[in-house]
Amino acid sequence: YIQIRFGTPSSQPAHNNMHHNFIVANYGADGGCFDHDDGSSYYLMHHNFCVYGGVKNNFDGHSKIAHSSLYVYPYVFATTCIGYSATVMPPNSYHETYQGNKCILPYAGAAYLNMGELIDITDKHTMEAGLFLANNTVYCPGGVNGARVTGMDANMEKVNITLAEYLRWGHDPSLTVNDTLPRADEVLDMARAMLKS
Repeated sequence: YIQIRFGTPSSQPAHNNMHHNFIVANYGADGGCFDHDDGSSYYLMHHNFCVYGGVKNNFDGHSKIAHSSLYVYPYVFATTCIGYSATVMPPNSYHETYQGNKCILPYAGAAYLNMGELIDITDKHTMEAGLFLANNTVYCPGGVNGARVTGMDANMEKVNITLAEYLRWGHDPSLTVNDTLPRADEVLDMARAMLKS
């Protein structure tokens, strides 16, 4: 089908708009807050309150945007804000986006970003072309030294580093990291404000 995108006819689909939801991804749901894999593309997820589910971007999809949401004790195959497993990163114009979100990790050693077993996280150009990260806030005991980033290096050896080291590589410079978890009433206040916006 043809639709009008950006003023011209296009066969590129519009984004599926998923917003203002309260989702509990319990019972060890490995699918994150929304289960995106097997080529899932063109999703706009915003203003969602997700408990036990992080952002899942798996198996070579593209053009998914997660913004302005709250992720509490997120899980995507492991405790992580963002679980990303792909054979290659999408090209720049089809990048994945994680922007303006708040993520509360329950313990030191949990991952802010888990890039799976095929992506070289030391390659800043490829990472930034395929995954746009901006203006996010992470809460984790230990702060930048408590939260982790996992993936592979150029030799396809496993990498498990602190968020502090990842940031020193120049990734995600607008990230805010808090070393204290918000109280339950503060989390609920954040959720209410976000869902009402």
